[in-house]
This record gives sequence, structure tokens and C-alpha cells, in this order.
Amino acid sequence: MVEQIEIKKLSNILGKTLDSVELLLDSNSSKKSEDALNKLIFLVFNDQDLKKIVANYNLTEDELKEEYHLFGLNGGGQWVNNNYLPVITFLTPVLLNLFLKNRSENIGFFQIIDLLYNKASVLKFNEDNKLDKIDLHYYHKRLNDIRVHLFSIFNRFIEIDKKTFSFFETLKSLFKDTSQDYLDNYNSLNHLSEILNTMKVEVIAIKDMYSLSFDIRDDDFSILIDYIKILKQIISVFSSIQYKLYQKSLSKEYSKEDYNTDIQLYFHLKNELSHHGDKVNKFFQKHFN
Repeated sequence: MVEQIEIKKLSNILGKTLDSVELLLDSNSSKKSEDALNKLIFLVFNDQDLKKIVANYNLTEDELKEEYHLFGLNGGGQWVNNNYLPVITFLTPVLLNLFLKNRSENIGFFQIIDLLYNKASVLKFNEDNKLDKIDLHYYHKRLNDIRVHLFSIFNRFIEIDKKTFSFFETLKSLFKDTSQDYLDNYNSLNHLSEILNTMKVEVIAIKDMYSLSFDIRDDDFSILIDYIKILKQIISVFSSIQYKLYQKSLSKEYSKEDYNTDIQLYFHLKNELSHHGDKVNKFFQKHFN
């Protein structure tokens, strides 16, 4: 990995902004910047870890240099923890890989730069120039809070499910509740869906922070994110059924065929949810017991 002293040195040169007066007074400034950028590209292609990352994306030196210029032109010329963001991004393996991965997926520059800034702000290096273990106590606590909240949402969903479907009654029992019951269920389910939307966004953000420490694999997080997606999907389907039952209670049409189609999808999703639920339980047992 490139030495921190080299990153600082290149940051001070490439991160220096000059107005027209300074440019006139310092005729060598442009040459210094050009030399510094060439040195940065040289370091990338001669560092064991960095050159492997660049090779994965089949970039030439000129193409990588163009990416550097685009980074700065699109708002990336910022400072974070006394390092120039473009420099520390290109000379730190985890950040360079993140940058090139997002670029290859056509993610917008503003979104990429915001992500890189947040990640770079928590990077710490020890005396051997290795990444220190990142303090993830706050994120671990938030993930535990999400665990508790997620199971609370699931239990609330099951309450509504049991209220709607009785094992000891025929499906006709669906139509015996009052219109207000269905409307209340519909509103409750929509509220749960909104909470899950926010939760999914936060879990993805926490995953990004953990990716710096390698404490939890991305695959583990994918299990949790998939579970949230399926839970949200089944709640949306169930919410739709509740609203249609509410409409039927007001003498609006809800045909048997439509009902059967909705119910089949609903129970299919319940099976998927159960399957993913086992994986999520293992995820939390692994990381919180």
C-alpha cells in the first residue's frame, strides 16, 4: 500500500487551488500538478494491491487519468481528514475499488463522491500504514436496534394475518369483518411498509460501513436486505387484499378469481418469507450472540 506520507505530499500539491493571480506568480504550479498526477498514476500501476484493482476494470493509465479528472470536475475536489479526496481514493485499495465498481455500474458521480467522502472520513491507519480496525460500535448498535424493530414489524404483520385468516374457519370468514376492520388493517400495513423502506436504506448504509472493516461479509447483509424486501412485498400484497375486502364490504366488486390470484401470491410470498427468515435468524445469531 502507498505510504501515508506520499498521500499527504500528493494531496498538498493536487489539492491546491490557484486563482489567476497565483498562476501568474507561480509559473511552475501547472507543471507541479502535472508531475504529481503522473506520480499518482505511476503509484497506482506499481502498487501490488492497486494495480490488481485497476486490472479488474481493464483501465489503461490514460483512462485512469481521465477518471481522475472527471472525479474533480464533478465535485470530488474535497478535503477529508487532511487528505485530498481524489488522492486518497485513488491510492487506497478499498476506496479505489469502490469508486471503479460504482463507475462501472453507471452510478452518478454525486452519489459516488458522497459515498467515498463518508467512507474516507472513518479511515484510520496505524504505524505500519495498515487500516486500523474501524470503530463500528455505533453501527453495530443500530443494527441490533434494526433487528429488534424488524421482528416487531414481523410480529405485527402476523397478528393481522392471524386475524384475517383463521385456521378453524372457512375462507368465507374473510368477509365477516366490518369495513372499518379492513381499513384499519390496510392503514397499519401501509405504515409498516413505510418503516421497512427507511430500514432498508439504513441497512444498505450500514453495510457500506462494514465493508471497510470486513467484519461482516456483503453476502450476509444481502440475506438481511432480501428478507426486508420480501417482507415489504408481502405486506404490500396483503395491504392490497385488505383494501379490496374493504371495497367489497362497501358492495364494490372483488371477484373470486381475483381473490384467488391474490391469495396464491400471498401464500407463495409467505413461504419465501419463512425460508429467508431462517437465514436472517442465523445472521443475527452469528453476529449478535
